[in-house]
Amino acid sequence: MCRWALSLAFSLAAFNLSAAEVDMMFNPTSFLAGMLLIAWLLCMQLRQNTITRILNLNVGLATLAFLSFQEPLVFLLVIFAILVQLFFELKDNQRYSRTAVASYSALVCAAIVFVVLQITTVSPNFLALASIVYLLIQNLLAELNGSPEPVNQMQLPGATTEITNAKQGYPDRAMFKAQFNQWQQDATETGHLVVFKFDGFSEINQKLGHDFGDLLLVQLTSRINSVLQGQALLEIGRDALKPFYFCHLNSVEYAFLITQSEQKHLYEQLIGQLIQISNQPISIKGCLMQTALRAAMVEVSPQQALSFEEQLKCAYLALDVGLKKNEVVSKYTPAMSELRNEQLAKIGLLDQVDYEKDFELYFHPVVNLKTNEIIFIELLLRWNHPTKGLLDASAFVNEIKIAGLSYSVTKWVLEKAAEIALMLKVADFKVPVSINLFGSELFNDEMIEHLTHLIAEHQLNPKYLIIECPANVLLNLEDKGAAILKRLKAMDVPVCLDDLGVSPLLLTQLPKLTLQYVKLDDGLITELSQNSNTRNLLRGIINMCSNLESKVIAEGVASSALLEFVEGLQCDAAQGYLFTRPLSIVGVTAWLAQWQQKLDHQQRPY
Repeated sequence: MCRWALSLAFSLAAFNLSAAEVDMMFNPTSFLAGMLLIAWLLCMQLRQNTITRILNLNVGLATLAFLSFQEPLVFLLVIFAILVQLFFELKDNQRYSRTAVASYSALVCAAIVFVVLQITTVSPNFLALASIVYLLIQNLLAELNGSPEPVNQMQLPGATTEITNAKQGYPDRAMFKAQFNQWQQDATETGHLVVFKFDGFSEINQKLGHDFGDLLLVQLTSRINSVLQGQALLEIGRDALKPFYFCHLNSVEYAFLITQSEQKHLYEQLIGQLIQISNQPISIKGCLMQTALRAAMVEVSPQQALSFEEQLKCAYLALDVGLKKNEVVSKYTPAMSELRNEQLAKIGLLDQVDYEKDFELYFHPVVNLKTNEIIFIELLLRWNHPTKGLLDASAFVNEIKIAGLSYSVTKWVLEKAAEIALMLKVADFKVPVSINLFGSELFNDEMIEHLTHLIAEHQLNPKYLIIECPANVLLNLEDKGAAILKRLKAMDVPVCLDDLGVSPLLLTQLPKLTLQYVKLDDGLITELSQNSNTRNLLRGIINMCSNLESKVIAEGVASSALLEFVEGLQCDAAQGYLFTRPLSIVGVTAWLAQWQQKLDHQQRPY
């Protein structure tokens, strides 16, 4: 309200008009121009979207032109600018936004002044009052609402109240916590806490901007609230017309509580509807956008000692587990917490591990299917856990990543690989050594420099150190990673693509890479060996790799039947328990000598 009063006071002060002067020498043009200027400046200070600012500017300029030329026809430009603004507001269903109300008021004011002009001799310049009303109404409503109008505000279809921001328009975490605690005190039966989040917003924000993402979020949350209306849910808050049944937790994460135990399958039905809503494309300003929804459920009861925050942590844990398992909906179980605690314990131990004392290296050979010679040996990391004994890398590789040890462990394994390659060279075994990467550790300049130093220090042929990289890392390289790959090629360091599956996206990237070896995932080999209808797919992959001059290695060959299958597919080599289980690197020279001795005597080594 103070903006309205100050605008009138400042207008009079600007022209220094006393009461007597107003009576004796009132100049309506100057007075109206001053009022317009102050209302215009006040209005331009409001938080508005770009279109509203431009149209407000046009209204002001058109009105000043009208007052300067004193030509009533020029005022049609003012009316046109106001109508254009009203058109944009109605187009986005903003019938009751402050700019729409200001437009209504200005048009009514213009009509009243026009009628007065027809029956009196008042100056036509008073038509400018319509513009002044238009601008001042926006200021007045901003004062009454107590908050600035958000950028790109939009009234949602089907909503009974104007929710201007999905992150602020719904109850927050604190409100939900208070209502949850009160329910837990009063309840006599179990309920179900559901946490859900939207995926895909990062890409939308990057490509189209956060304004589009915010508008999409408003649309989604409005639809979701309409689905939750009338269900057996905890009411978290309400506006003047309707209650809210879910809250905004953080970013694109939301939650609600089902309060009745007899509705134990209600969460499945509701989550199914929410997933359907999120999968429906939504058009925002001509752009068709789509998201995905993931959800987790936790059963809660009044008898539980867990607090609201602890229950929420359980739900987030279930979301994380569901993401790893590629599940859209996951239900929390106590076993998840046990696994998480075990993981945290591993991370704590790995943070204090002595690589030389606590880590061991094993090897697993890759066998040429035509000659039975060893093409290379793959180094496998093992950890002597203080209580669980010797652990396979798969049991702690994720913990190494989480603990931030991937880089240092890879560096240590590289050093050991160089030492082993030198040892084999001295023992006159021309067998390369490969190491596995945890992720993208090698794809940086520092690690490449370290690899170059190791090759020179141990006087190795670069071809005797092979880098194995997971398919999901190698086939999704950015420009810098691709440059590192070219650098490895220039150094003559072979690269092996590990765990190749049948993902069309990954397969299309293969021709862009220069690979000496490609390993087919063991799960792929086992599955396709049992399905004759899909073997042609595997043959196509092998032929493509052969055309790219990459040797194809079949992993997971654990039986004679699988060996016969991969031989029929014309694979170059194989690796698996049929030949040997992983062995300690300590006895590698003796094992290689025994293998070669059998070959020399034309005996089958396995």
